[in-house]
Parts: sequence; structure tokens; C-alpha cells
Amino acid sequence: MVSHACCDTLRPHFRNFTDEQIRLLIEKNGIMGICLVSDFLCQNKKAEVLDVVKHIDYFCNKFSHENLAIGTDFYGTKNGVKGIDKYSDFYKVYEELIRLGYTHNSIQDIFFNNAKEFHF
Repeated sequence: MVSHACCDTLRPHFRNFTDEQIRLLIEKNGIMGICLVSDFLCQNKKAEVLDVVKHIDYFCNKFSHENLAIGTDFYGTKNGVKGIDKYSDFYKVYEELIRLGYTHNSIQDIFFNNAKEFHF
């Protein structure tokens, strides 16, 4: 389980995972939690909702939504995402994913079900 990281292809960072690392994680039926830390999502600015959505969309298009979750890090960073300060703000991510064509069920998997069903 990778609980708090993002896609290194979109934002090179020592905490983010390369496509090869993600492939290996998925081969082992692992799960990755997209982290809501600005430094992991983008460079030289405060991350916004669209930055989170870009990482989710990249992961899902490159791999699948089945091994993806959210690792908010609300209680571990002061450098979060502009406009997402609490769980109730996730409707903003939800609306953007719907706009991109994601189904309600696949979003629920990413937001809740995948992490709930993951077994260590």
C-alpha cells in the first residue's frame, strides 16, 4: 500500500511513484492513495482541485481506477490543496470527475470502496 503519493510523470518528486513503480504495485494487487499535498501535485504554486483531478485521471487512464484511493493527509500537512480543507469539500473533485465522464460508481470506488476493500 502506498498511502500518500502522486504520479511522478505529472510532478517529479521523490515521494511520488513512477509508472513502473505503479505497475509493480498493481501487479501485487496494491493500492495507491493520491495525496493532497501541493508539493506532490504541482510545482511552484498552491495546488488546486484540477491538480488533484489530473493525477486521478492520469492514474485511471494509464492503469485503472481499481487500485486507486485518496490519502488526504489533512492531519499531516499544512501545504494542502486550495479549496479542499475537509472531507465535505470533495464534492469539487467529484463534480470535475463527473464532467470528465467518470461514473458515480467509479468515483465511489476511488473515494471509499477501494480503500475499504483493500486487505493488508
